[in-house]
Parts: sequence; structure tokens; C-alpha cells
Amino acid sequence: MSLPSEKLPPEPQSVPFAVVPRTGLPDPLEAGIRLPTRFIRLWDVITATVDVRACALMAFCGGWLVFTQIHCTLGAFDRDIKPRIADWNPYLKPIFAHLYWFLCGPIVLFLIPLLLGCWLLKVKPADLGAGLGNWRSGLKWTLGIFAGFLPVVITVSFFDAFKRTYPMNGWAGTEAVNYFTGKGGSVLPILIYELAYGLYFIGWEFFFRGFMGFGLFRTLGWYSVLVATIPFAVMHVGKPEPEALGSVVAGIALGIFALKERSFLYGALLHMLVAWSMDILAITHKVRDALGK
Repeated sequence: MSLPSEKLPPEPQSVPFAVVPRTGLPDPLEAGIRLPTRFIRLWDVITATVDVRACALMAFCGGWLVFTQIHCTLGAFDRDIKPRIADWNPYLKPIFAHLYWFLCGPIVLFLIPLLLGCWLLKVKPADLGAGLGNWRSGLKWTLGIFAGFLPVVITVSFFDAFKRTYPMNGWAGTEAVNYFTGKGGSVLPILIYELAYGLYFIGWEFFFRGFMGFGLFRTLGWYSVLVATIPFAVMHVGKPEPEALGSVVAGIALGIFALKERSFLYGALLHMLVAWSMDILAITHKVRDALGK
């Protein structure tokens, strides 16, 4: 008696090498393969499963921020630069440390990351937020937010702690107060100081909102804002506790604002306006106190 015929399943196609699940790529851990082949396979698996450029960008950001904290601070100026400029302009020397700190920003936090980002990610500067973006909307929101925040700054400016803290370079502030109270002095130091102070925010905002926020957006989407906020908040360690904690909220808000307006410039402008208003208010109060008003 003949048995009924059964349909047998097709024989599996032979694979000459082991494969990595989900990728279908050759397994770099397969036994018996040469070391160069193993590394090539490993690189293929990595590039197929991980955005290597985004990883390189994040690794660079960590190391670069450490570098700036070592070489681009007031302490770094006193340690490395001050001994070399003993004969430079003795009148403006009291603001040299702050000028060094502030002017490092546009170089180490803007220019170098911008060039590196364009090369690493193969994008244009505008793709990292280094453009005007939605300039009408950006300016409108910047001025609107500043107008809403200004009453808070004015209120806080009446506290003695505020007047003692700002401007951060006390000598430049004292020179301005002496000038406006008829006791000599000059406005030149405070003008130079404030110009450099404003330029610093170009680098500061670009690094976190442009280089990190825009640079990681294609890989992480809106989560790039949260990733960029982490080092931004850590950089506020040492500031007054309310400011340090508030940096988390500010970082998220500024990151969303930059991506929405397609530019980091409006966050930088907002930072400048707030910082300049704080110094102006502090000097104004000191002048009024000196005149007994």
C-alpha cells in the first residue's frame, strides 16, 4: 500500500557565514575568521545599528566642555595668561580676566564646534541653527519674552545681593558709577566689558542649542533638547541654587525656542538683553545710592 505523499518544507538556503540577528550582517564574532575581517564586520554592525556621527558629536561635547572649564575661565587666565602680560595696558588690566573668559566663548563654543559640526555631520551652518531662521517670529518672541521678564529683573535689582554681584567685574562697574557721579572714572571699561559679555552668549547659546540641539535633532528628534539640557544644567553648578535649578527649565525652553525658530540667535539675543539689563540696573542703583537719592 502506498503512503500518501506529504509536502516537505523547502530546504533552508545555506549561509556561508553566521549573521547578526536583526541586521543580517556577517557576525564579527564568528570563529575562524581573520582579525582584519573581524574588525570590518564589527564596524559594519556598528554603523548599521548606531548613528556614529551623533555618538561622536556627544563624545566631543563632553570632552570639549571639560577643556573649556580648564582653559577658558577666570582661573585659567590668572594661571596661564596673567603672568605673560605684565606690561599690557595697566588701565584696562582689571577687566582682562573677564575679557579673556568672554572672548573665548565665540571661538571655543561657536567657531570651532560650527566648523567641526559642518564637517562631521556634512551639513550647512544653517542646519545647525547658525542662520536667521524665522527672523520675524524670532524677534517678536524674543522681545515679548524679554518684556515679560524685565519686571522680575527690576524687582530683584533692589536687593543688596544683586547690587553686590553685578556687574561681575566690580572695577568696570565702579568706573562707570564714578563717571556718572562726577568722581572721575570712565564708561570705556564697562562698554568694552559689556560688548565682550554679549559675544560670550553667541558661543554659549550656539553650543547647547545649535551644535547639540540641531546636531542631534535628526537622530533623536525633540529628545535632543533634553540631551543638550543635561550639560547645560551641569554648567550652572556653583551658581545660586534657584538659578542652577531654573537652568533645567530654561534649557528646555530655549532649546524648543531655537528649534521652532530655526536659529539659536534669538536665544542668544534674549540672554544678552537680560544680562545687559541686570548690569545697567545694578549700576543705576549704585549711582542713586552714591548721590543719596
